[in-house]
Amino acid sequence: MNKCRFLLFLLGFSLANLEPSLGSSIYFLENTGSNQGMLRRINPDGSGLEDLHPVFEGRYMDIDPVEGKIYIANHGTRILERTNLDGSQAEQLRGASSPTGVAVDSVNRRLYWTDDFDKALFRGNLDGSNREVLFIFPGRVDSIFTDVELDVQGGKVYWNDIRQNKIFRANLDGSGFETVHTFVFGAPVGLALDLRARKMYWQESVFILRANFDGSNRETVLTVPTGSPYDIEIDVDAGKIYWSSFFTGLFRANLDGSDVEQIYATDVSIRGIAVLSSPRIYWLENTGPSNGGLRSSNLDGTGVQDLLDAFEGRYMDIDPVEGKVYIANHGARILQRTNLDGSQPEALRGASSPTGVAVDSINRRLYWTDDFDKALFRGSLDGSNREILFIFPGRVDSIFTDVELDVEGGKVYWNDIRQNKIFRANLDGSGFETVHTFVFGAPVGLALDLRARKMYWQESVFILRADLDGSNRETVLTAPTGSPYDIEIDAEAGKMYWSSFFTGLFRANLDGTEVEQIHSTPGSVRGLALNPPKTDTDQDGITDREENEAPHQGDANEDGVADSVQSNVASLRNAADGRYVALVSEPGLVFRDVRPTANPSEGSLNSSFDFPFGFFQFRLEGFAPGGTLDLNLILPADEQVDTYFKFGPPSAGEPAEFFEFNFDGLTGARILPGLVNLTFLDGGRGDFDADAGNGSLTDPGGPAIRLNRDPVALCSEATPSAGGDCTAEASIDAGSFDPDGDLIELDQTPQGPYPLGTHLVTLTVTDDSGAADSCSAAVEVVDSTAPVPLQDPLPTITGQCSAVIAQPPAAQDNCANLVTGTTSDALLYSEQGEFVVRWEFDDQNGNTSTQDQRVAVRDSMPPVIESVKASPAVLWPPNRHFVNVGVTPEATDNCGAPVSCRIEGVTSNEPSSGPTGPFSEDWEITGDLSLNLRAERNGVGEGRIYTIQLSCSDSVGNTTDAETLVVVPLTQDQ
Repeated sequence: MNKCRFLLFLLGFSLANLEPSLGSSIYFLENTGSNQGMLRRINPDGSGLEDLHPVFEGRYMDIDPVEGKIYIANHGTRILERTNLDGSQAEQLRGASSPTGVAVDSVNRRLYWTDDFDKALFRGNLDGSNREVLFIFPGRVDSIFTDVELDVQGGKVYWNDIRQNKIFRANLDGSGFETVHTFVFGAPVGLALDLRARKMYWQESVFILRANFDGSNRETVLTVPTGSPYDIEIDVDAGKIYWSSFFTGLFRANLDGSDVEQIYATDVSIRGIAVLSSPRIYWLENTGPSNGGLRSSNLDGTGVQDLLDAFEGRYMDIDPVEGKVYIANHGARILQRTNLDGSQPEALRGASSPTGVAVDSINRRLYWTDDFDKALFRGSLDGSNREILFIFPGRVDSIFTDVELDVEGGKVYWNDIRQNKIFRANLDGSGFETVHTFVFGAPVGLALDLRARKMYWQESVFILRADLDGSNRETVLTAPTGSPYDIEIDAEAGKMYWSSFFTGLFRANLDGTEVEQIHSTPGSVRGLALNPPKTDTDQDGITDREENEAPHQGDANEDGVADSVQSNVASLRNAADGRYVALVSEPGLVFRDVRPTANPSEGSLNSSFDFPFGFFQFRLEGFAPGGTLDLNLILPADEQVDTYFKFGPPSAGEPAEFFEFNFDGLTGARILPGLVNLTFLDGGRGDFDADAGNGSLTDPGGPAIRLNRDPVALCSEATPSAGGDCTAEASIDAGSFDPDGDLIELDQTPQGPYPLGTHLVTLTVTDDSGAADSCSAAVEVVDSTAPVPLQDPLPTITGQCSAVIAQPPAAQDNCANLVTGTTSDALLYSEQGEFVVRWEFDDQNGNTSTQDQRVAVRDSMPPVIESVKASPAVLWPPNRHFVNVGVTPEATDNCGAPVSCRIEGVTSNEPSSGPTGPFSEDWEITGDLSLNLRAERNGVGEGRIYTIQLSCSDSVGNTTDAETLVVVPLTQDQ
């Protein structure tokens, strides 16, 4: 193999697995020819091949389960890109030069990638922006970084280098770089992390190896049967390892290397691969005479697949450990089982005419009912070692149908549609009892919600539920069409599923709301089984699926990190009503085996208290032996409790019982708004693991509310402001409450709205049990609203010589209606200038408002010049002498003010004959209204005319101009 071919071989895939189920889709990158390649998708059996998006020489890829995106290191085009799971909306990302590996931190929403051009490990936003270099060899030593994997909880990033022949790791910020493995057989290609077992897997040559995260305890898992593997991924829940083999196809095996199988064959280069699974629902459907089968679909009814022929199968169950479906095949009169994909069916022993079947996946036993033998049986998972657990004496006419197990409670439940009852017994058949007798008809189908300690069943068109002992029976819903046949509970998702004969499949919330049909068929649909995901990243006993659906997008304690990846945080649905609570301990501690339960004891709960969220059992590890610690139980929003109960021995050597675990100064519960703070001492009060120094504690306990206490009425005086109609609504409630958390009704007498003045009001608080409490307080309605001017701003009052305000303004008031303005300022102004009048509006209830109005007296009219006379108006003889001329104007002003006039200038129709230029010696202004004019004219002209310009002004500067003439005639006769 040449070097170029070898580099193309070193490509990979990633696995994002939610649940090993038939609903899985396998995504992979395959080069189909020169410069041609494709992102493809197939079913696990190799069927349903789809081309999704062209990608030439893509190397590795990863899936973001939060947004449903595939991230691809597209080495051929030297870009990072991402698409939807169906290949749509492809987009190029920033920051890469020649990317090889890519990994998504779906918790902190960051992207990591390796690049063989930059010889570096990078981190950035999910769009590639804000890129930062986490690691690069000094001088860019010859390296080819390939696959990259994340341990977000452990705070580490892992990658391999096929030039250095090593696997490296560092902290998520790039610090703490170290080598964890140096090659054994060849370049370490591909990389996968088992976060549960804390193991890493990789390939060298034709071998797949694994070791601890620090590289210790290395072992060879398997030798691949053909071709050299390239990339590797782990499906922890299914116990499977997947790998791609260049020019050969896709393979998988068990994590111990056994059961190797090829799931896809090709003669071209296989590159990245990702496996995405989804939960499934399985059912038995008869489609015609002697025709029927096992079918499966997604939980929303899409992706229906036919898996196995099984005519007139009745009920069934799933073994999540081995991934098997067990079927009571009544038509063939056998028990049978098959893989989840319908393959490898096999008939089991021991049954005559089976109806119901249930798997004890913990103790690896099988339970079934049989309507020929009229009995309940138990045996090995293959039907062998059969033992009769219950049979009516004389085989009374009965038809036992569905059977369900409460392994933890040690009980088996089944129904009888001839006796019209639901029975239960201990797992060994002892302790037989009737827990329900029909209400509407034969009780058909059966499902147990072991978290809430409830059983569900159908009668006629109704789905009912009750406690496991048959008490507290209630009708959950009426089926919209057809009579239900079988029922299944998905407690984590808060959903119930049921089949309806000749109609199809339905689902609804556990309280009966949001009913929807997910599959429609005219065939008879019978048994149901669910295969929901079981991934539990932080190993606290609560699946990722459940924790990711907690409030605040799966971050119940709002610390910015998903609860599903934090071992010191556990978010879970409570066993009483399914709402979420969260257990939050100190960083570094580890929750294990967290479980909700309705009652940790076999006895009755204290009837003086209500346990609205049930109880919680857990183990907490990792603190100092003999030390103390605090943890918080976060309750659903706006909920409050009164106390906290534990079940166990209150003191060493005492029998287990319920006791209040209130804080005693050293250990116990402190009730805070919205949460319960718990303080423990290792081995002390409340730690039931019977070891005082092991750094571990166990805690079955739960918060409680004291029952049916009277509500508390709290009153305070109210002083509301009157509104637009001079009345006010008011509440004297000062936080009245019901200490039991019951709904309360508030009633005030007299009721509002209240007019101005003081009123004595009584508040009565009644809870939903009829208990009441009252208190009284005064309501004083005050007018605190000032009048509002009707016109704002007010118009300016103007005048030439004087101005007067003839009409005062008005304001609107909520209680006094119209209020007329008053002022201490003058209303008449005779002087020139601008003035401000301040108006005040008083509603006589102590509220005033003011408003200013401008007054402007401005004389803008000029004086009127009625006449202007010059004396003398004719100069004779023309002897060239100056003659004194006086000007007399007659002018008046509109405001009667004095008018002043003056001569502004003189012009002549003839040029001057003086020695220094025109007019320089022909006139002389001697005063405001006097001047000297030269008596001269041109002898050959028509006579000289002097024009005198005059200006007259009033006292405010308004001006009028006028002219008058003085003539020097040519002859005396003119």
